[in-house]
This record gives sequence, structure tokens and C-alpha cells, in this order.
Amino acid sequence: MAIAKSKARKAGTQLAVLTIKNVVILWRRKLSTLLRLLVPAAAVILALILKNTVYKYWDEDDYRNGDGSPVELELQKCHVVEVSGDDDKDIHKNNVPCATLAFTPAGDADVTRAMQWLADRHGLKYGEDVVGYAS
Repeated sequence: MAIAKSKARKAGTQLAVLTIKNVVILWRRKLSTLLRLLVPAAAVILALILKNTVYKYWDEDDYRNGDGSPVELELQKCHVVEVSGDDDKDIHKNNVPCATLAFTPAGDADVTRAMQWLADRHGLKYGEDVVGYAS
């Protein structure tokens, strides 16, 4: 029991001495201490400003051309592209105006939710016209 108290006392003393040492170092290097406190706060503030700036000009209902005019996406419902080698069904040779939309990663909840929103908005069937893959 006496040994345990002795070790606890030594650990407490060591903690107090190291804490005082670190306070003295921080007090002597005021600029370094100030930067350690302000740089992370400035980074968070900058990130919030950037986020607000992006969301101020971003409208999820439309997309914009280079001149700022809105452009609506016109997606058409169609089926999975045939890859059997049949020239009559080859999307590239016949200039078929649409194809199944594929995305990745399907395991990411945010990506999946965004693609489900896209499918719903354009009348596409999620899982057939909009298909997700793991990688």
C-alpha cells in the first residue's frame, strides 16, 4: 500500500512539474502561443465564409452556363446499353440520345441520396435508369 501511494505521489509531482514547465515555455513564446490559438480559429472562419459564399451562388434547381444563365438538364428515360456486340443496339454507332446513368460509390449515403433525388426530379427509375456501383 505504501508503494502505491509513493508511485501516485511521484506521478502527481511529475505532472505538476511538467505542466508548470509547459506554461513557462508558452508564456515566453507569446507569438507562437498566440498563433497556436488563432490559426485554427481563422481556418474555421475561412471555411465558413467559403461555404456561405458557395451556397449563396448555388441553386440546386438549376445549373448555370459560363455567362450565368440557367440551363435545365434534359434527361431522357432509356434502358441499359446493350454490350453484346450487336451493331443495331450499339449506342455509339446509332447516336442514341440517352444512356443509363452510372455512379460510384453506391455505398456512400450522401451520393446515393443525391442520385435518388436526380432520378426522382427527372422521372427516371432509380436502380434501372440510374445505377450505382461500389467502385
